[in-house]
Amino acid sequence: MSNQLSVMERGELCELEDVIGRGLETFVEVGNALLVIRDRRLYREAGDSFDTYCRDRWQFSKAQAQRLISAAQVIGEISEADSVPMGTKTPLAASTTRILPMSERQAREVAKAPAGTRAKVWKEAVETAPRDANGTPKLTAKHVEKVVARRKQPDKPDDDPPPKAPAANPVPVDQEGHSLPTNADIRAAFAAAALLDQLMHYISRAKSLMKEIDARAVALVDRQKFEADVSNARSELSDARPYALCPYCLAAGRKDCQGCNGRGWVKQRTWKAAPEDMRDRVGAKFREVAA
Repeated sequence: MSNQLSVMERGELCELEDVIGRGLETFVEVGNALLVIRDRRLYREAGDSFDTYCRDRWQFSKAQAQRLISAAQVIGEISEADSVPMGTKTPLAASTTRILPMSERQAREVAKAPAGTRAKVWKEAVETAPRDANGTPKLTAKHVEKVVARRKQPDKPDDDPPPKAPAANPVPVDQEGHSLPTNADIRAAFAAAALLDQLMHYISRAKSLMKEIDARAVALVDRQKFEADVSNARSELSDARPYALCPYCLAAGRKDCQGCNGRGWVKQRTWKAAPEDMRDRVGAKFREVAA
């Protein structure tokens, strides 16, 4: 193969290098870009080897480039597997969503597991991670490392343990433990609330990540405004999250209902502000499920 790139290859290389050059925007994008450049030898005009290209063009060591590529491959492997359940505080588990490693360090720990078991290892890490107040997994690289270490123990089989028998006729509930009516719109709203929890988790993580970024890389960003905008976005989502069945119309979803405006459910602040006798009526009509 000639060391000279074709017009098409040079255009592709420019696009890939643009991904890498945007300040290493995400480890997944960078890893995938490096993988294509390596496997298709798009580096060949710049040097004799991929290692030389990484060192001269990006000041990457061979090990650093390989870590980014491995991390991106792990994300791809996990993405192709079945999605994992999103943890919730209540029996509501009708909705599932895929949770992926949020940092190169987390993906690096997963990559240490034997090939073919990594999706299972990550699934176990998500399921066994401690939860925050909203039931969202609080995942850290240290936790993933411990899960990988357990998987490597001789007495730990690679296959998942037999699943526990599901509870008979699980009933979806609201955050107060009331059984949801069969109304499809109400059930869909509470099922999708798990996605809101994950979104809030990612927004909070963005604020933390900004503090870790070298100030020189975000010199044009108003950090104070960024943090305020992130906090406001999370607060707005948290305030709007479906919380409980409407105590004003008893989840009838009447258009003229002052509590829910026809939704059949209310946010936490509206629930707390409702008279106690109204809240008690919800508990009486919709059997409360023990957590």
